Amino acid sequence: MEHFDEPAPTRSVSGDSERLRANIEHAAALIADGREDDAIPLLRAAIEAGYPGADARVLLGEVLLRHGDTDGRTLLQVATIDATWGARAQAALRAADGHAEERAAVEAPSRKRPRRGARLDPLTIGPFPHTNRLPPAAARVMAEADADVARGRLESALDLTVYAETLAPDDLSIFVRHAELLVATQRQAKALALAATIRRLAALRSETEHDLALARVVAHAAPTLDNVLALARAALAAGDASLSDTYVPAATAALLEAGDAAGALDLAREWHAQAPGSSVARLTYVRELLRSGQVAEAADLTQDVGHDPASFVAALAVAAATGAKTQWSLIARLARDAAAGRVDRIEAQRL
Repeated sequence: MEHFDEPAPTRSVSGDSERLRANIEHAAALIADGREDDAIPLLRAAIEAGYPGADARVLLGEVLLRHGDTDGRTLLQVATIDATWGARAQAALRAADGHAEERAAVEAPSRKRPRRGARLDPLTIGPFPHTNRLPPAAARVMAEADADVARGRLESALDLTVYAETLAPDDLSIFVRHAELLVATQRQAKALALAATIRRLAALRSETEHDLALARVVAHAAPTLDNVLALARAALAAGDASLSDTYVPAATAALLEAGDAAGALDLAREWHAQAPGSSVARLTYVRELLRSGQVAEAADLTQDVGHDPASFVAALAVAAATGAKTQWSLIARLARDAAAGRVDRIEAQRL
């Protein structure tokens, strides 16, 4: 009987494709975890096996360029024509071309003021804000990442976010979350590099929605005076009260540590002028006025003592600077009451 070979089952082809896809996703996770040397053979094997996607070439090209291997440039140049990954490949090539200049600019001391550090609390990460605009698969992955963040499982959240990038590579908000998680997991250098790449891609697309989030990433990854001051001013320009309440006082304190009391006063004045109803802005402005000896101006701002602690502390500060000796017992008593969480508003008006 004549024997005819049966056609190869399609499952094997599909299985190979799925295996290569899984290897690339694993390689992306390794890169995010700082294990680039382990990712290189996975990406090379996928390309040599005929994997058609440009993502493998872009990932490998970026890694090779960082390692000084010029083959990375060739891989990226091939990928620039891809509809999905082309923009990222172009940005990586531009980053490589401008690396020396950018590094010199970053390392050069500021001509305006000393590059001193600022004190910031750890970066807080809230729910991912753009889930509703993602493809369903990417949205599900980011929802899982949010759940991991809420549980404090930041490494798992980072892995999921890297995977989501492969599902929605055109959405820069996922890459911003990636950068935030790099900061939260103490990978500051990688966070800065990723933030710089995102900024270049956003500039190519004329997108500005990520500017404030990226400024926050940079400030926490490298909390220099310049970076924190830039974030504070960006928060003021955007009218973001929550970020202003956090970062303007930090920038003011950093300016004072750098010996720039006038700059601290100017920043506090700008904040109070923009948010006259903010008790925190008023307290910061009062403090800087008192520090500069402008007691009368500070007193004008505390004529009406509010119910909130910040307003009350501002009034106490002015009272301490202007009050007669007979007021010190009242000041001390009110300070103790404020610390205990009970303030007699009527008595406070006697300040």
